[in-house]
Amino acid sequence: MCCNTTLPSLIKVRNINELKEINASKIRGFIKNQSSFLTTSLDEILGKDHVEQLARAAGFVKRSSLVNGKNFLDLLLSNATQGALLSLEDLSRDFAVAHGESISKQGLDERFNSEAVFFLKSILNKMLDNHLLGTQKSGTKSPFTSCRLRDSTRFGLPQEYASKYKGHGGATQTKSMISIQYKFDLLTGDQVDLQLTSGCQNDQGDSPESIKNVKEGELLIRDLGYVTTMYLSGVMKRKAFFLNRLPSQINVYDPNSKEVISLKNVYKRLIRYSIPYIELDVLIGKKAQLPCRLVVSVCEENAAKKRLERTTKNTNSTGHKVSEETKWRSGLNMYITNAPEEKIHAKNIYQVYRMRWQIELIFKVWKSIANIDKLKKVKIERFVF
Repeated sequence: MCCNTTLPSLIKVRNINELKEINASKIRGFIKNQSSFLTTSLDEILGKDHVEQLARAAGFVKRSSLVNGKNFLDLLLSNATQGALLSLEDLSRDFAVAHGESISKQGLDERFNSEAVFFLKSILNKMLDNHLLGTQKSGTKSPFTSCRLRDSTRFGLPQEYASKYKGHGGATQTKSMISIQYKFDLLTGDQVDLQLTSGCQNDQGDSPESIKNVKEGELLIRDLGYVTTMYLSGVMKRKAFFLNRLPSQINVYDPNSKEVISLKNVYKRLIRYSIPYIELDVLIGKKAQLPCRLVVSVCEENAAKKRLERTTKNTNSTGHKVSEETKWRSGLNMYITNAPEEKIHAKNIYQVYRMRWQIELIFKVWKSIANIDKLKKVKIERFVF
């Protein structure tokens, strides 16, 4: 099936204009409703008995206790919009209201431990496994088995967390920083994976690990920071598909002559004949020589100017000068994919790739409404929740 019209329509888009009209209280209400939905989903998918089994397996529950696995999860989900901003006294009061029994803040603090973290991870894994199984059975009509976006967001933490989540240090004085690696399925609109890593680990460092989980038939859309020839090769070996912007450090070669393709000539041809885009069959990387499609269009003037200014600043800081080829590249939008034309037509590539902004909206909501980047110092096990 060709995706010229089907793929964009299958993707669950959150309209940015609609989002602008939603005020903060409504978004908080949405998050609260989602928390209620998650609680219901836990009951339907796992059931209270299964939750308690996971709590015991993780070592979170070792004997009969006031705080069991189910009511601990309920407490966390009901306070999803506040997180570590709430005091232990606040959480203790909420627990008493919900369950009719009191627990001291010291007693509650003791429950935020490594066993609790392991318990929560096991719950999330079970929920994700159930979702993935349901997606495979849903029979969604698409050129791809899934359309998955991966991106990350970073923010600084209290320096006391540096042993677990290392920052850059040095001139930035950010001794502790966290990176949230998030994978999101654009076809279903659901979370697929979420990992917490040190902020000093770049996205390329995450790529080799994440390749192991790539499945045949998937379309993967990722930010430039993840893209290396090793990543692209790994996706192709697993019979999956990628759609990315072309990184500035990677050259493209003519499949016949094996010579570097002049992007200056491509730019001039686009301008001279007023062509909306040019599609070329190319090889990626000097050594890798990976076959794929390159779709090129002229970048909007202001965006190209800002791109060149940023590149010039970064290049000058290393004591080098911006090459002529780099200057031509700054004026072009360049996308690479190994998906055949019957799956993604060249004219739709930009439309599909720009769906990346959806995950940026998710990060914005997390930070501006759920306040994930605003926290006071608490036990690191509680912070992870």
